[in-house]
Amino acid sequence: YRALKELDPEHPVWSVLYQVTELRGYVDTSDVLGTDPYPVPGPLGMAAEWTRMTCDASFNTQPVWQVPQAFDWSLFRANTPSNIVACGNNRVPTYNEMRAMAWQCLAEGANGLLFYSYTALEKMDWRDSFAVKWNELCSVATEIKKYFPVLLSEPLQIAPIKGLSMRAWKHNGDVWILVCNPSKTLVKTKIVLPVVSSSMDIKLGSGIQFLDSGNVEAVIGSYGVSMIVLKEKR
Repeated sequence: YRALKELDPEHPVWSVLYQVTELRGYVDTSDVLGTDPYPVPGPLGMAAEWTRMTCDASFNTQPVWQVPQAFDWSLFRANTPSNIVACGNNRVPTYNEMRAMAWQCLAEGANGLLFYSYTALEKMDWRDSFAVKWNELCSVATEIKKYFPVLLSEPLQIAPIKGLSMRAWKHNGDVWILVCNPSKTLVKTKIVLPVVSSSMDIKLGSGIQFLDSGNVEAVIGSYGVSMIVLKEKR
């Protein structure tokens, strides 16, 4: 790290690790930390959990750039049609799974996403059309890009709720809240708002209902993603 900073001080050093239980020991070895949760075909909540652990490692003092899964594990185990039986349940994530993992990372504190990977999708074209999967991934990125001004704006503290991943921002005088369900189980709960609000609009997803100036009710289904914007009461 010191050598890189001496040779090229104008660029940040980014380290990506999978040793999630040892992250604190790496805090002083880079400017930006990241981890690479690759859960599919298993539970997608790994994306939220690893991002939370990555942010916690530096006590939320460092940028976090996560690497969500956009490949089929079969590539590294049996990348030929004749060996497909050896791949077991491995498969490329669906559009909804890639989208859910990306938003989970953002909801838990990530401020950068670099999907893995273009080449991995390309090499598995014989099994899943590269053109189709790349288009799906670009669609995920396009949706997120639309919210860059919000995602990069002033953060707000919001009371955590067990079973949900949440993040809040203040942008152009309004309060934005991202709510993700990182599990397959439907979550129904009340969310205490970080400000006194006069109204609410849903910008992404569904399942959130305005109750009163200080609370909303959330009913978020399996791996659901919702984004709301609130008008602060004057």
